[in-house]
Amino acid sequence: MITHEFVLCSKVPDDICYLDYAKKDMTIISDDFILDNHIPFRKVKMYCQYIGNEIDGLAYHGITIITSDMATKLKKELVDYCNPSDDLNALIAILEEAIAIQCYVIHFGI
Repeated sequence: MITHEFVLCSKVPDDICYLDYAKKDMTIISDDFILDNHIPFRKVKMYCQYIGNEIDGLAYHGITIITSDMATKLKKELVDYCNPSDDLNALIAILEEAIAIQCYVIHFGI
């Protein structure tokens, strides 16, 4: 199964590397969920590869950086659009944690 991984971080490193994060700390979301629900993702501006490089939605094949403000917007879009699912619940949980502790979510695409 193809997946996307999401992880919390308090500070975005200059050189983001997937191998620097433990798999056990990642929220794993199926690619099918991302593809089936691409519309709410595209409604939120996010950073691709580094802060300042703003795009619409996730960097599907790359790295996306989501600030706590972006997480707030994304959560609203997802809740309004998506049908309840385990993937939705897992993604909402990590977004809520980022919002609560004012940190970043890093997304590693396929």
